[in-house]
Amino acid sequence: LRSTLDEISQFAERSGLGNWSPWFAQAHALLDDADPTPPYHADILPTESPLPLRQLAAAVVQAWVFGGMGSWNDMGPEDEAARPDYERLSRTLYDAVLNGLAAATNN
Repeated sequence: LRSTLDEISQFAERSGLGNWSPWFAQAHALLDDADPTPPYHADILPTESPLPLRQLAAAVVQAWVFGGMGSWNDMGPEDEAARPDYERLSRTLYDAVLNGLAAATNN
């Protein structure tokens, strides 16, 4: 998840989607936050869950940018030549978020 967030944030900056970079940066920061709080679904894990699991859960909630009007997958790069990277990174992030959520909640 960490490396995917780095890569997709850099891609967003290069591809005219820079308004998403802070969103991805916040998800990345939650992976190291001493007191992580998801932006929504704060009750996704019990507060007594181990810190690494709470960090991961908060990060995946923040990194969920799919679905709904105006979401990441509603957008696209300005340059069509960047479309393959956009599609690849979107799939990679989607997989990382789902796998991260499963890892955080099933531990």
